[in-house]
Amino acid sequence: MNKRKSNNYRDYRNKLRAWIHQGQDPNRRPFYQCQQNFNPTSSTSNSTIRLATLNATGLFHKEGETSGKISELALLLYEAEQNDKIIHVLAIQETFAPTEAHSVRIEGYTWYGRHRTKRHADSKCSGGIGLLVHNSLLVGTSSSIEQDCILGGCEGYQKLTLKRNRTRITIFNVYHELDRVHYKIKHTEFHRQLFNRIKNSVTEDGDDPNKLTCVLGDFNTRLGIIQDRPDLAAMSPRSGESCPKHKWAKSLVDGIQHSELIIIHGRKCDWDWTFFPIRNKASNASSTPRSVIDYCLMPDNKWDQFLDAGISRRDSFDFDSHHHLHWFTITNIFDSSSHATSDSSQSANK
Repeated sequence: MNKRKSNNYRDYRNKLRAWIHQGQDPNRRPFYQCQQNFNPTSSTSNSTIRLATLNATGLFHKEGETSGKISELALLLYEAEQNDKIIHVLAIQETFAPTEAHSVRIEGYTWYGRHRTKRHADSKCSGGIGLLVHNSLLVGTSSSIEQDCILGGCEGYQKLTLKRNRTRITIFNVYHELDRVHYKIKHTEFHRQLFNRIKNSVTEDGDDPNKLTCVLGDFNTRLGIIQDRPDLAAMSPRSGESCPKHKWAKSLVDGIQHSELIIIHGRKCDWDWTFFPIRNKASNASSTPRSVIDYCLMPDNKWDQFLDAGISRRDSFDFDSHHHLHWFTITNIFDSSSHATSDSSQSANK
C-alpha cells in the first residue's frame, strides 16, 4: 500500500471508528468520499471471487434504527479490500430488518434484503437475511433475485443469479429458522424444498466450467461427526465436532447428497467453531454451547474450482456477533484470463 493510500485509509478508519463510538447513524456519515477512492467501478479482474457467510445477530433495532454494527460491517469489508482480500459476496443472516425498506447501505456494495414477515407487529425484530454484493462483480453482469417463497414455513431463503455472457454464478443464502411461539417450522420439509431448488441449479450447470452454484448460510444444524458424502470414496473425510447431532441432521445430509454438494468446513479450511455465543466466551469450554452450524457448500463436480477457505474469528475483525465469519474463494469464471486457463486445461486433457 503506497503512502498516500495508507494515509487516506488511516484517516477513513479513524473517522469511522469515532463515528461508531458516537453512536451515529452510519448511513449519514459525512466522509464517504474518502472510502470512494478505493471502491472500483470497473469490472473485477481478479482471478478469484471470495464469498462469505455471517450471522450478524442483528443489524437493526426494533424501531428500525441501524445499530453501530453496520458501521463495523463497513469497516470489516473496507479493511478486507485494503488487504487485497475483497469479499465479493457476503451472505448475512439475522439482520433484524423490520421492513423491506430497511436496507444495509455500504459504499461500494449493492444490497439484496429480505425481512421476516411472520411475526407479531408488537414483537421485537428478528430473522431476516440479505446479500451484499461488491459492485465490481455487477459491472457488465445481469442479476436476478428469488426470495419471496416460503419453504416449510421458513423465510430464510434467497437465490441470487449473476450472468455475464456465457458465464453464470448462482448463490443461495440460507437461514434455517427455528421454531417460535405461534410459528412452527417443518424442518424436513424445509430441507426437501430447499435442496430440490439447489439440485435444479446444479443440474442446469452440469459439467460446464462457466456455470457454478454456491450455497452459504446458517443451517442451525449440528452434524457432529456425521459425514456428508460417504459415497465419495476419493473425497477426504470431513472433520467434525464431538457433540450430539440435531434431530433433523439426517434430512440435511440427505439434502446435501441429493444435490451432490460437499461441505467445505472441516476439509480445505482450518477447523474452527462457527457459533460461539459472546455471553459464554469466558466460561469453561465444556459448558459453552459452541458448535458448527454455519456451512458453505460446493457441487462435487466443481470441487477443482474451489481454492481455499477459512474461519475469521470476531476478535480479528471487531464485529459483535455470536457467529464467526466463514469464507471461501472460487475461480473467477467472469474473468477472461480464468477462461483462458480453463480452456487450455480442458484442451490439454482431451
